Amino acid sequence: MYFSLTAIGGNGSDWEALSVTVENDALAPNNEDRYYSSNIRFQLQSEEFDWFIDSNTPKLFRSLFGSTNIFKGKGYKRSIIYQFGQFIFTPENITTSEPQPDDLPYAGMLYASAGFKVRKENYADTLTLLAAANIHQFSVRKNYQLRFK
Repeated sequence: MYFSLTAIGGNGSDWEALSVTVENDALAPNNEDRYYSSNIRFQLQSEEFDWFIDSNTPKLFRSLFGSTNIFKGKGYKRSIIYQFGQFIFTPENITTSEPQPDDLPYAGMLYASAGFKVRKENYADTLTLLAAANIHQFSVRKNYQLRFK
């Protein structure tokens, strides 16, 4: 089950929408906590523009995709989508902290991404660059998991 909140940008803003999404199986009617357990995501999407250029796209990203075909061509609307979030995965049996060889392990992943979208009326393509960390001390998985029990 998930919950999402979106704020739409106003006139003069370079950003079209800011959204916060919370997915958690503890919010589901049967409160079944296993496997894909939770995601919290913050997303910022730019207004659409005609070309990826210096004034709307960081140089690092423009140099990475260089001559990629999805970024060329007239008549497309383009936008950038930044995301930051965390995924949490749990085994079926969450009452033990012992490893369960026949089940999924506890896992958490922090991530940040930048997506580059091009679209026409009946076509869209997105290239997403993702950086992630599964380092335990950066993950709020343990404390977050306990709050919903």
